[in-house]
Amino acid sequence: MSNLRNLLPTIYFVIAVFAVFMAAYRLLAGMWVRGLFMAAAAVFCAYRFHHLRTKSES
Repeated sequence: MSNLRNLLPTIYFVIAVFAVFMAAYRLLAGMWVRGLFMAAAAVFCAYRFHHLRTKSES
């Protein structure tokens, strides 16, 4: 379980990067609502990545 907990920030980082590219694609394709939801998911994952990263360093 501890090994999974150490891997969690990396998982959030990968999801955030993927969501940024998907949001840009959807916004450029004219799917504004889906693009904004993807952007919100990217912001949430980036926040969780930062929170877990700073928590594990202290």
